[in-house]
Amino acid sequence: MQTVYLGAVAMQVVLHRPRPAKPARRPPRDRFDAVRGSADVRWGTDALIINPIVYAEISLSFSTLEALDAAVSTLGLAVRDVPRPAPFLVAKAFAQYRRRGGSRPQVLPDFFIGAHAAVEGWPLLTRDANRFRTCFPTLEVIAP
Repeated sequence: MQTVYLGAVAMQVVLHRPRPAKPARRPPRDRFDAVRGSADVRWGTDALIINPIVYAEISLSFSTLEALDAAVSTLGLAVRDVPRPAPFLVAKAFAQYRRRGGSRPQVLPDFFIGAHAAVEGWPLLTRDANRFRTCFPTLEVIAP
């Protein structure tokens, strides 16, 4: 059994929630199947992890805390706190991103997600593979 860290974009796919403000390239069901069918993730066998940042991002799709917790439980997800070394890595990776010309301030939560997975040594399941591979070169990225 391996531990797989799920990023918010992957979670939005798993929860059948389209990404806001961008038209989908493929219908959401196709993306869901791609994530669920990833050869690198054994659903029901691997430990699937999210952190409070991902939890907060996906909570926007639910009207109650109970509904969110029910979905998290149904998917067999575990919520893990961000370990202290991760924010240090976040700051370094985000500074490098800005020095390379990155200007999107809303990506900061993604840096917490990537740093958390990197510090724990967990592969990250995400559809935003390029940014994570660039900013966290030691991170194993699973991109369906």
